Amino acid sequence: MKELLSAIYDKLVANTALRTAVVQTGKSLVNGFFHDEAPRDAVMPYIVYYIISNVTDLAFAAANSVEDNMVQFSIYDKSASASTTGDIRDKLRTALDRQALTYDSKTACGGCVRINGTDASKTEDGWMATEDYRIWYC
Repeated sequence: MKELLSAIYDKLVANTALRTAVVQTGKSLVNGFFHDEAPRDAVMPYIVYYIISNVTDLAFAAANSVEDNMVQFSIYDKSASASTTGDIRDKLRTALDRQALTYDSKTACGGCVRINGTDASKTEDGWMATEDYRIWYC
């Protein structure tokens, strides 16, 4: 699991437009990508990602098993309007949609596949949007 999380982080950081959109200003330029939860002192905008499902299909021989991961990305932003959240969502889509993701000598079959998402909605602190991706490893 740790290898998958690391591969996701590396893919996000590799996209300059996305990385620049969520840089943590005043934090020695730390990227605004966080697994499970953002630190209390994180500066919006940022992205939190979680593995919401991880299933190995053992219907085939162990050497041919399929690992099926569902990963949710939540985008948080404090702008006056939802447009910045939407722009960050579009950059996330560019970084991940149908892109190869490799870890532990395995490459995702079909790349990262976006299966669901929400438009930005108002929260108490700003705006939030989500994108759900399915990542299969064969």
